[in-house]
Amino acid sequence: MRTSQASLTAAAMLLVAAGCARSPAPATSPAPRSSAAADARASHAIPVEVNNQNFYDMNVYLLRGGARWLVGQVSGMTKATLTIPASLAPADDHVRLRAEAIGGAGATTTPLLIVPPGQQVYWTIGADPAVSTATSG
Repeated sequence: MRTSQASLTAAAMLLVAAGCARSPAPATSPAPRSSAAADARASHAIPVEVNNQNFYDMNVYLLRGGARWLVGQVSGMTKATLTIPASLAPADDHVRLRAEAIGGAGATTTPLLIVPPGQQVYWTIGADPAVSTATSG
């Protein structure tokens, strides 16, 4: 009886030890890679050259997916180059910007611009925001 109890205890300890043993990590497959062209297209920052001919300082926003993201501010009667960060740059290269006067009622929105990698936006905000122009190139 003593022998069978000892062998049952030994067998139980072996099972517990086997259950606690560490199994090898599963083999991982490499993550799929996207093409270099797609990576470059999705991660390019877009320079925006703004010529603010208005007396008001302007907040410049990127309009994307129903939301607006502040790109920067341009003082009245000055030129500045802002940058749309790569993290906000649309993958489809379609850009729409909005400028809103700080402390004033004027605002203007660019038409939908196509800005391929390596190009930038040129935006002139007129003294009357309704006569503003924007191009890419």
